[in-house]
Amino acid sequence: MTKKSERKIQSDTMIRLSKDKDIRIFRNNVGQAWQGKRAKSANTNRPVLIDIHPVNFGLCVGSSDLIGIHTIEITPDMVGRKVGVMVCIEEKKEGWKYSGSVHEKNQLHFIEKMMKMGAIAFFSTSAENAYKTIKNWIFG
Repeated sequence: MTKKSERKIQSDTMIRLSKDKDIRIFRNNVGQAWQGKRAKSANTNRPVLIDIHPVNFGLCVGSSDLIGIHTIEITPDMVGRKVGVMVCIEEKKEGWKYSGSVHEKNQLHFIEKMMKMGAIAFFSTSAENAYKTIKNWIFG
């Protein structure tokens, strides 16, 4: 059996979580691109950028692949209000093991910080694992 790629697991997770009316998840692409004025190259007649500068996108270095919110209804003794709990899912391919690379350390730091602030934040290797982790956090 072929292991699923990280991209396929992300897609499966977004589809699985979208079936729950209380969860909304969005893809968080993190990276850097270049922006500038478009011009034509004198040599190749191909477009080039001039006066370029970097543009960063995504939440921050190390932020999770999937970011969202889970609505929770507070019990009647807490006024019956609904609140949203942030959800941060760092998807990994099947069979993944933490290696301690700089990239993974940044991701772990983000997850730990979000957890300390009350978010549901974790690494996941499958859509079902992600769904169960969220529901276990909510319902114990």
